[in-house]
Amino acid sequence: MPYNFTDPGWDKVRDYDTSDFKEQPVTVVPGAWDKEISEVVAYLVTMGDRKVKLEVNQLFGIKDARVYIERELEVARANNGNPTYRPYLNRAISVMNQVKLMNP
Repeated sequence: MPYNFTDPGWDKVRDYDTSDFKEQPVTVVPGAWDKEISEVVAYLVTMGDRKVKLEVNQLFGIKDARVYIERELEVARANNGNPTYRPYLNRAISVMNQVKLMNP
């Protein structure tokens, strides 16, 4: 059933004035993550071709940690220094640390 805009309460809905909202500039520092990226790459070299499965939680698992790290690292490298893409590097480092704990 479609909404009936004449229902009580719809007259109280107002458009929000967004003119006060200003986009924050993103400061990109090229090469800012080089050291961290090189640490992850060095670990991937020592990891070899072995497959490591991880269960992150009850709903999410990683079948091959190496492939997962490589994919996240690929995005982080392409956007090195852009804070919008920092979570990709953080996830790669997090999974790397979990693998290290499982297989020292």
